[in-house]
Amino acid sequence: MTVLAGLSGKALPTSFLPDEDQGFIFAGVQLPDAASLQRTSEVARQAEEIITKTPGVKYCSTILGYNMLSQVQNTYSAFFFISLEEWSKRKEPEAQYEAIKASISKKMADIPGAIGFAFPPPAIMGVGTSGGATFILQDRAGKDIAFLSENTNKFLAEARKRPEFARSAPRSFRPCHSSLWMWTGTRCSSKGQHRGCV
Repeated sequence: MTVLAGLSGKALPTSFLPDEDQGFIFAGVQLPDAASLQRTSEVARQAEEIITKTPGVKYCSTILGYNMLSQVQNTYSAFFFISLEEWSKRKEPEAQYEAIKASISKKMADIPGAIGFAFPPPAIMGVGTSGGATFILQDRAGKDIAFLSENTNKFLAEARKRPEFARSAPRSFRPCHSSLWMWTGTRCSSKGQHRGCV
């Protein structure tokens, strides 16, 4: 009985919610910070060509200016919703779910000037943005951005040493962006000018 339990345990999925072929996958590209939407569009066209020529892919829908993993709108990201052929039409090894993801990721990695890869949807829609693990690192000490960035880099370096995270520890924290907020409403109004004047 013990031997049977041990053998069946090896055959069962090892994760809580295993990655399954749901008939679609996601992909994303990210260009250098503050790249224009026009440049992102050109890279997205290259990615679409790679995706649509992959065996087993039926459709590809592109959303420019959106990063699915960080759920941020910007000019330097694009997100792809990839519909796969029906399971009955995907009999060849290269048209299987894992092979499609691997092929798209490998070819998108060769797009010059961008980072691109395919990733699974969440096992349960509404629980996360992709399959796998999600980490949120929080600065509870209230220190500056440099401290958080340094510790994020340390955390990711350690995570990449583990085989289960080696290929997939992306970083969506971008501390190099500075934000400038300008409120011109009061000054323009007091000068008798419209806000669009600035």
